Amino acid sequence: MASFTSSRRTAPGQRNGRNSAGTAPLSLGEQLGKIFRHPLIIVAGLVIGAVLGALASMFQTPSYQATSTVVVYPLTVDPNAQASNQIVVDIDTEASVAGSQEVARVAAANLDSSDSQLAPRLNSDVSITPHSGTAILDFVATADSAEEAANYANSVADAYLQVREESLQATVDETAENIRERISSTSRDDTATRQVLQERLGSVEVTSTTSGRVITEAKAPSDSENLDLWKYLLVGAVAGLLVGAVVAAVVDSRNRRLKYFDRAADVVEQPVHRIRGEKNVEDARRLLLALGTDAEAGKNLLVYSPTEGADRYFTELLEQAGTASGQAVALGNSEISTVLAQSRHAGLCLVAVTPETSVADLKEFAQAAQAAEIDVEYVYLQK
Repeated sequence: MASFTSSRRTAPGQRNGRNSAGTAPLSLGEQLGKIFRHPLIIVAGLVIGAVLGALASMFQTPSYQATSTVVVYPLTVDPNAQASNQIVVDIDTEASVAGSQEVARVAAANLDSSDSQLAPRLNSDVSITPHSGTAILDFVATADSAEEAANYANSVADAYLQVREESLQATVDETAENIRERISSTSRDDTATRQVLQERLGSVEVTSTTSGRVITEAKAPSDSENLDLWKYLLVGAVAGLLVGAVVAAVVDSRNRRLKYFDRAADVVEQPVHRIRGEKNVEDARRLLLALGTDAEAGKNLLVYSPTEGADRYFTELLEQAGTASGQAVALGNSEISTVLAQSRHAGLCLVAVTPETSVADLKEFAQAAQAAEIDVEYVYLQK
């Protein structure tokens, strides 16, 4: 029969960096270890995600993108300002004008005046991107077909230039008309004033209304903007892997039995010894060596288990492996309070757990032992 007291004692509740005040955060490796206890869930999530990604690629609506680029000219009816280069294009303001509903309506009318929904569609499907510090605008159109994307981009770009030119022409006409009225109201004897006004009228009438030009016309793209099959598979697989990992973590946290060796350490918050089924006697001998065999008269090695029969099995195993004198005592179905009371006078209390041990039962015992400051060693009997 084997009996020993531990020559390697640690303060209760201070094992493995954990203390009675709380549980130390799990490391990334420990978290991953808990997740990968359930490889089938992980693999299932990965496969399902990849399949869904493949299905998504099959049913996706094609999306094409085309870009028309416009350089914007500064506009003014003041010949003095134009000659001195005082006019600077505010490209952000021009981008707002280009994206306006007015421009979209003109573009829609030029494309198909019978489609009442075309203008709102152009307004939403064509985005205007200004090049900061320049006088350049990009008209980026997205559509279900390559030709449609190119037509949308070019139409809105042309409509923008058209609206801008018409606006300037209206200003030129209004300014010229005002000058003519002033000439008419000026006395014919005031030749100097009339001459100045005539010169200004001539300058205004020859004002260029060219508002800009398309420097890159949109072409029908050969490839869609959609991800190809392999990218959909990759995205689906990664998403499935993440979902599988979450499900595995939830399943692991709700498992009511100690189906995994490292789960026992999570529950009791201290290291747990392992006895492998195929090498049980050898592992038991190593356990005795690790704990130390300090035989003490009148003291027994107590063996307790919250799982029926596990204490007797482990006691017999210790007797086969032990070399010290004394007696290993199986406590059977003793109450937790009885086990803790006897452990105060014993050399050491070993708590045997198995894959069938209830997590709740083990946690209850571990908390009681910690509160009573009883030194306990836990042993996982692997089948």
